[in-house]
Amino acid sequence: MVDHSTRKTQESERKQPKGHDSSSSLAPASSYAEEINRVLFAIADAVNTTEDLNELYRTIHMVLGSVIDVTNFFIAIVDSRQQTLYFPYHVDTVDRVYPSISDFDTSTSLTGLLVKERKPLLMRTEALQRRASQNGIRGSQPLVWMGSPLFIRDEVIGVIAVQSYTDGLLYNESDLQILVAVSHHIAVAIDRKRFLDKLQKSEEQYRELVENANSIILRMDGQGRILFMNEFAQRFFGYTADEIIGRNVVGTILQATDPANTDLHAFTDYIGNLSELHKTYEFENVRRDGTHAWISWTNKPSFNAVGEVVDILCVGNDITEQKAMEQALQEKNQELERYFNLSLDLLCIATTHGHFVKVNSQWQKSLGYSEDELVGRSFLDLVHPDDIETTLNEMARLEDRKNTEYFQNRYRCKDGSYRWIEWCSRAPEGHFIYAVARDITDRKKAEKELQQSEETFRNIVHESPMGIHMYELQDNDRLIFIGANPAADKMLGVDNANFVGMTLEDAFPPLKETEIPYRYRRAALYGENWRTEQITFNDGEISGAFEVYVFQMSQGKVAVLFNDITERKQQEEEKTRLQQQLTQAQKMESVGRLAGGVAHDFNNMLGVILGHTDLALQHMEPDKPLYASLQAISKAARHSANLTKQLLAFARKQTVTPQVLDLNETVSGMLSMLRRLIGEDIELAWIPGETMGMVKIDPTQIDQILVNLCINARDAITSTGTITIKTGTAVLDKLYCSTHSGFVPGDYVLLVVNDNGCGMAQETKAQLFEPFFTTKEVGKGTGLGLATIYGIIKQNSGLIHVDSEPGQGTTFTIYLPKRTSTALPQKTSSTIAAEEQGDETVLLVEDEQMILDMTAIMLEQQGYKVLTAVTPGDAIRLARDYTGKIHLLITDVVMPEMNGKDLAKNLLSLHPNLKRLFMSGYTADVIAHHGVLDEGVHFIQKPFSMADLSKKVREVLMIDLA
Repeated sequence: MVDHSTRKTQESERKQPKGHDSSSSLAPASSYAEEINRVLFAIADAVNTTEDLNELYRTIHMVLGSVIDVTNFFIAIVDSRQQTLYFPYHVDTVDRVYPSISDFDTSTSLTGLLVKERKPLLMRTEALQRRASQNGIRGSQPLVWMGSPLFIRDEVIGVIAVQSYTDGLLYNESDLQILVAVSHHIAVAIDRKRFLDKLQKSEEQYRELVENANSIILRMDGQGRILFMNEFAQRFFGYTADEIIGRNVVGTILQATDPANTDLHAFTDYIGNLSELHKTYEFENVRRDGTHAWISWTNKPSFNAVGEVVDILCVGNDITEQKAMEQALQEKNQELERYFNLSLDLLCIATTHGHFVKVNSQWQKSLGYSEDELVGRSFLDLVHPDDIETTLNEMARLEDRKNTEYFQNRYRCKDGSYRWIEWCSRAPEGHFIYAVARDITDRKKAEKELQQSEETFRNIVHESPMGIHMYELQDNDRLIFIGANPAADKMLGVDNANFVGMTLEDAFPPLKETEIPYRYRRAALYGENWRTEQITFNDGEISGAFEVYVFQMSQGKVAVLFNDITERKQQEEEKTRLQQQLTQAQKMESVGRLAGGVAHDFNNMLGVILGHTDLALQHMEPDKPLYASLQAISKAARHSANLTKQLLAFARKQTVTPQVLDLNETVSGMLSMLRRLIGEDIELAWIPGETMGMVKIDPTQIDQILVNLCINARDAITSTGTITIKTGTAVLDKLYCSTHSGFVPGDYVLLVVNDNGCGMAQETKAQLFEPFFTTKEVGKGTGLGLATIYGIIKQNSGLIHVDSEPGQGTTFTIYLPKRTSTALPQKTSSTIAAEEQGDETVLLVEDEQMILDMTAIMLEQQGYKVLTAVTPGDAIRLARDYTGKIHLLITDVVMPEMNGKDLAKNLLSLHPNLKRLFMSGYTADVIAHHGVLDEGVHFIQKPFSMADLSKKVREVLMIDLA
């Protein structure tokens, strides 16, 4: 039994050879190889010198203990005939009994598993615990278990294994490699010992064993001539016994020189003179077919009594595959060395005391030091003074077998500057630390710049006059509110911090059914910027119109910049409203120009038609066939005249005679006529206001307003219903007018017409006062009714407002400026009949001959004496020459040479008591500056009927001018 305390000392000495400074370099590979060779030679010697197989096992146990810990050690041998594993030799501090394993059980035996899988195994504590939990370990559970199959001719003949119950870190991969390296030789030794044992029992058995051994066995004399070669060797080299016996090994199975140019003839002599038995040599041998094979030879010379070499027994094993593996391993190591030096990271091996053992070329590129300048040097010499304490703490963690992950410190470069280095390292195994480092100076600089940039961004966000909201898109597609700037709080009038952690949809519910959540998510995911000029928002707490710009801050994060544009939108709406008003005014002006352009000539023609029709009707009996036709002509002419008046009213160019009047009294006088107009199925309700005040307006215009509104209300009621007319007063202040487009502050008298009819949609209301716009069927409306009302209201500085919804009826509210004066105009003392005749002298002045002739006839038929003149000059001459009294001047307003007003002034000097009646077919804006529309001045609008003329003439003549 081996002394294990001695073994551990030996192990320590093996891993730390005497005279070797582990802090400056790695242990020489040659001493390691020599140690392995000593083990192999000792095992081979034991095979040759030990007669008992159990003694051989003990020798193997003892010899192997010089390179690895064998406190708990066993050898298992395969009995292929019984399909079992038995343990001919075992030393165990816990389990004293090692029962055989049947059927190579792999589920409950690590040894059986090794036989089945045919490869070495190092199993540590965690893996052993997992296997033990599955009943995968026979006997006591070790903390570490290491084993290697014993191969002979690619056949597993057994297992050699070691284990520990006290130290889970006792064995490492290097120990496993040692076990693997010696396992084949141990297998050969065991196999060879079996072979020799059998030889000792029987020469015949020995001969058979030699011949059938799976090793190359030959004997040669001192000069190298082959005396014997077993059948395996014959097959291996390709020779028969007759062909090979007597031939020299050199030139037959050995070349004259090996790759190292060794003289192998001299080497055979050297073998015979060796004092050290069983020394192993490796040679590249040659087969008959010219192929090469590496063989590991163990040679044993036999001497005669005088010490001369009689023969040499040579036992060889084919190690070609092993050499190939060694070559591949060497090439792999060279490849790793190339990778080591080509890596862009800083790679190093250091002692646990902190001294460099090996570094790659990247150290010189990054820090400026060559490998020679760093190897053997303590890396603490290069660490920044401020980082030494944290570096020592990290080294202490490594000593506690904790990995280093992304540790950062600063290293001094050869030029004196410092660079940031980031380290990763596994917990050390043995005396060395293997580390990977990376120069992160540029990254650190970038991180600092990013930090400064983020700080700048935060300052910009904080100080920005625009409102800013920030969101983060989570994996579950939830868009979470993560912050806002002060401007957002001020702009929205809320504390946006209350929204942090809420989804967009929860924070601002009115946005849920809009495209905004989709746009925000697209920006967060794909960086799709989005801008919209207006988002109208109102949730009871926040309201307004906002301009929004959305962009991606970083992957998954989005910023929303917004401005409150409510005031700007109001200004734009006001601008649109003013533009609409301008358009409406221009439209009215265009219609007015059209109406005014044709009114004079059209009225003159209508006057001729009406006059002659009236004259013809006077001289025709009603039962005559033409009487009805003449009445139709008269009716059409009057209707045409009314259309012209409506157009002029809309354009505010009709000739009117405003009067200060009581609105209640004027409306009351219209009620009977209105009731007849709307019919019996519709109730007309009248609600007069109290203490109304006066308004100044032409009474006929009130009549026009009421007639048009009541007719429209009647048409809006399908069967029965109610039309309500009421009056009242209102005071409009600036605040009210600021929210009602077109309204002007002041005191007003109200005229309200309401119906409970079908009402109207917003689209209809928008076009309500357009000329020629109508919702009635073709032939049932001209589209001028409401346009006329609009013109009348505007002509009298009033306002009009419409309230209507489909199915809710319609209310028209008219605001007329309230007059401060309460005086009513004086009424004439008598009523003048239209058919009343006279005998006064009338001077008629008209530049249109047809009008002149027709009007003269109408006056003459009324009994008047008529003096006619085509021009003002003719009129003055006629008045001067006329010796009688001229009672009345009827003159056109607009004429060549002189207007009617100036003509009247000239004639007053000739006839001081001359009464005056002006007439015109022009629009009000054309004749107004002539003064004929002033209060007290008498005027009749063309076209007029015979009855209209007769009534107006008698009215003027009856007025006492004195």
